[in-house]
Amino acid sequence: MEDLVARRKLLKGKLTRLKNKIEDATIEWELSTITLYDDQLDDVRVEFDSLYDEILKICPEEEEEEHQLQYNASADRVDEVKLAIQQIMRSLVGTQQTPQANRNRRLSREPTQKEVNVKLPKFDIPTFSGNLLDWTLFCDLFSSSVHTNASLGDAQKLQYLKS
Repeated sequence: MEDLVARRKLLKGKLTRLKNKIEDATIEWELSTITLYDDQLDDVRVEFDSLYDEILKICPEEEEEEHQLQYNASADRVDEVKLAIQQIMRSLVGTQQTPQANRNRRLSREPTQKEVNVKLPKFDIPTFSGNLLDWTLFCDLFSSSVHTNASLGDAQKLQYLKS
């Protein structure tokens, strides 16, 4: 148990370090840097989840509530940092648009003169019901009929997936 508590301290330190970096107002953010921190935060979240699962498996029943409260506090801090990262990412994506990207976006909003309606060939693929037991069958059928079909474009594959 002492080993797990030591790992928890280490993870809390990692989380604090990331939180301090994100809250540092003097940093001029680049998308690659904030993406790296986002990935590191995701790793910390996975480690926290795994660690607390281990702790709850072996801790005495009377200590479970205390460990659960500590997990909740850590999860809340991870969520706070994640939200801050997402805000920074949104601001960077908005400011790093190139003139060509702005032009393309403007052109894509202009009405097209002629809409093309293409009727896709009919494939007999069952609709995924949401039941996990049916997933393998659906995935195999979809992959063999649509996903690996070289004659279909990405937009057509997406349309099959949506239908």
